[in-house]
Amino acid sequence: MDDDDSSLDASTRSTWYADSDSDGYGSPAAPDTSCTQPTGYVASSTDCDDSDADTHPGAAASDSSTACMTDADGDGYGSDSPASGVTAGSDCNDSNNAISPAATEVCDSVDNDC
Repeated sequence: MDDDDSSLDASTRSTWYADSDSDGYGSPAAPDTSCTQPTGYVASSTDCDDSDADTHPGAAASDSSTACMTDADGDGYGSDSPASGVTAGSDCNDSNNAISPAATEVCDSVDNDC
């Protein structure tokens, strides 16, 4: 295997990052260098919460296509009260995709549009 070869030029290795939540974004705190991509690792090191698959850059594209947000209900808006270290979005109820800033307000005693 290349990684075990004593004549390997180490500068040709790639850096991979552990992706514990399998969202395609790895933790910058867990790098590994090797010739081939290890199982459970990805090339991206931009995950701000590697324990939550709903939290990664662009998760809430209707709020930001680049900020690291949590969008648990998949409506495109980030939670307005996320875990520490995560950018807040504008979704006042991230557990219900019928409630978001883009929802239509209806007479149901619920603030549908935040």
